[in-house]
Amino acid sequence: MTFLYVLHFRKVVMTPASASAIQGLFSLLIISACHTGQNLPKSQPTPAPVLPKTETLSLVFADTLLENRYPKNLINSNNILNDRSKIRSTQVATNFTAFNLGLIDFNGNGIYTDETDFVTITVPDNRGVRIMADNGTPHCLVKDSLWVLVDTVLMRLTDIKPDGSSASLIRPGSHPRVYPDLVLRTYIQNIAFARYTQGVMSLDSMVALKPYTFVFFWNTSRIVEYQIEKLKEIEAAYKDQVTIIGVHCKDHELDKETEGNFFKMMAYPWCGTYCTLDQYHKLNQDYAWFRGLLISRNKKILYPHMSPKELQRWLEEARK
Repeated sequence: MTFLYVLHFRKVVMTPASASAIQGLFSLLIISACHTGQNLPKSQPTPAPVLPKTETLSLVFADTLLENRYPKNLINSNNILNDRSKIRSTQVATNFTAFNLGLIDFNGNGIYTDETDFVTITVPDNRGVRIMADNGTPHCLVKDSLWVLVDTVLMRLTDIKPDGSSASLIRPGSHPRVYPDLVLRTYIQNIAFARYTQGVMSLDSMVALKPYTFVFFWNTSRIVEYQIEKLKEIEAAYKDQVTIIGVHCKDHELDKETEGNFFKMMAYPWCGTYCTLDQYHKLNQDYAWFRGLLISRNKKILYPHMSPKELQRWLEEARK
């Protein structure tokens, strides 16, 4: 079957009025198109991404600031600071971090880059250095280049002069995937201790209650009566200034746990929590029993190794 389509054309008569209207419509379309074209964004090249700048600090070390506070005359040990050891140190303070950095001439021969020498790091207000094997103030053996992690800031320590006079500290623009040689925590965050009764105690919440919090680490190997009595005295005299928290480090016992000492300590209401050995080393940043960690209300670690007597002096000065 075949279909035939027939187109019919109708003659349109253009009057002067309709011609004028059509002409006006075209003019309006042209003006609109031109105006719209003026508002179209011009093609711009894609800007290059802004990368963080690499920062380099020139460090100068002096004989002051950090000092060896470990027992003297331990000359038979090759990993405990002794009376021959020398420390050169400096305080690093930038807009992104602050800490004390020290170079340790272990055998006291005037050279700070021997294979037995150390690099150590601590919080800005601390002046004492204690090293006992892998424990104590954060430290590592010195080498040509090492990585330092302070909280979340990663830096590279390099160009250490043999006489311990200077070095360079580099903060890279990008964060390389490396394992840090030195790690320092200058504030507490997301820390919780288990309670002997039940549940956990949030250290973050506790430090917000008063200007200072004293985390006192204890074990049952021995009981230092005068320190416990000193804490009771401090708790009564400075109840509005400091919160005392006694934390039992179960994995840090020298001898078999003494049940009598345990219950003696648990008699104090602030001694009902315990921690793991890993938490102890991360927080206390030192190696000692019956010492504490002083923390400010803004979660800053003020001192990593403080006795109750030193705490009392601190609070006396803070009250003035």
